[in-house]
Amino acid sequence: MAIFAATALVGLGLPTSAHAATAPIKNITVGGMPTGSVTNDNVAYVSNQSLGQLHIIDISAAKLVKTLDICPVPSPPATSPDGTKVFVSCGDNTVRIVSTTSNTEIAKIPVGTGPGKPVASNAFAYVSNVSSNDVSVIDPGTSTVVATIAVGLNPTTGVFGTGDQYDSFNNNLYVPNRNDGSISVISTSSNTVIATIPGQSQISEAAVAPILSSVGPLLFASQINAGELAILSQDPANASTTDSTIPVGDNPGKPAVNIDGTRVYVSNYSGKSVSVVNVDTNKVIATVPVGVQPGDPVVDGSGSSVYVPNFGSSTVTAISTKTNAVRATYFVGKGPMGVSLTSDGVTLVVSNSNDGTISLVKIAASAFPKAPKKVTVSTATSKQGKVTWKKSTSSGVTGYVVTALPGGKTCTTTKTTCTIKKLTGGVKYTFAVQAKSKYGAGAPGNSKLTTVKK
Repeated sequence: MAIFAATALVGLGLPTSAHAATAPIKNITVGGMPTGSVTNDNVAYVSNQSLGQLHIIDISAAKLVKTLDICPVPSPPATSPDGTKVFVSCGDNTVRIVSTTSNTEIAKIPVGTGPGKPVASNAFAYVSNVSSNDVSVIDPGTSTVVATIAVGLNPTTGVFGTGDQYDSFNNNLYVPNRNDGSISVISTSSNTVIATIPGQSQISEAAVAPILSSVGPLLFASQINAGELAILSQDPANASTTDSTIPVGDNPGKPAVNIDGTRVYVSNYSGKSVSVVNVDTNKVIATVPVGVQPGDPVVDGSGSSVYVPNFGSSTVTAISTKTNAVRATYFVGKGPMGVSLTSDGVTLVVSNSNDGTISLVKIAASAFPKAPKKVTVSTATSKQGKVTWKKSTSSGVTGYVVTALPGGKTCTTTKTTCTIKKLTGGVKYTFAVQAKSKYGAGAPGNSKLTTVKK
């Protein structure tokens, strides 16, 4: 497995002044290239690809408590449903098991070639082997591979129990085969392929709705080259082709499904946006501007927010699922590649691959500036919007960012007015203003819908 590229890109930048008595964001320096994490109660396990390490962090104390020299090129880790074990795939074609009681490695298991992120059910752990085109099934009790399941080209696995690739009603695991566009349906009862959903264009990881439709579980997969989200009604006895495709943005990634299965969120890696899809109508109902090179969305346990790491902007965007708008923007380390959320929904753990740090983000809205008020717009000049607002009364405000929707064009300032240029004449825009602190930008204050002059 190759180490992920960590291209240095210019982000929003960090203002220098302090904010708040208790910092809502704390950065822990570990070095190397941290790329993924999993939380277990109040402990985070973070893989470090370039150093071959697994970092163990006390989240409440914001302290690195132990580092294991685990293996070459460790994958993002996964935890067992009972929280007693952490699984890590390795570049030497093994899977390591770490005890969360002793925080020591307790098993080293040979698997296929190029193993990806493991996933664990109550009985087994599953590892997709991207180069040998199969899935290894591990019995954690005996630390042995009990089955090797042949699938398609370049398979990927997901996370049990959270609506990602696992249908708990039928006990089936859906394994997308990225480069031949098929999806293998594995029965976790028999550990065999019981169906194959045939050819799409190149696809990302899939996601299964947590609830059942009238035709069974709905399955979602992004068609990367086509810029579309595919929706399938998957009956294991009769594997179907795509029921519908919905245009989203450029280079869409792994879908995320909300807790009632009515909305799907797709990050458009080349489009600096997240598409919100209404499953009932099969339509995009919102396109939310985020940062540069957004990664896979994560829906919190309450279903109220979606969190998106922006690799090129060194930020994480919080989106309200109620309003389908940005709730806050968090300034983290450079090159965030993934986020995990504590079970209490209080803290985000962010792996920053470009500066060797791990950000712990307290996501309470009170930690970030309040929304600016009295946002007004002048469109006297062609293809421009001059936006004015009332100065924020929150402490620690270092500036403002203004976003024009649709399109996501922005301007930043330390004053209370800013002009966004090169808009499309005749189009109606909403202008959203966020106050920024050292740690991030709070909820936006929005203008009325305004038509820009041609």
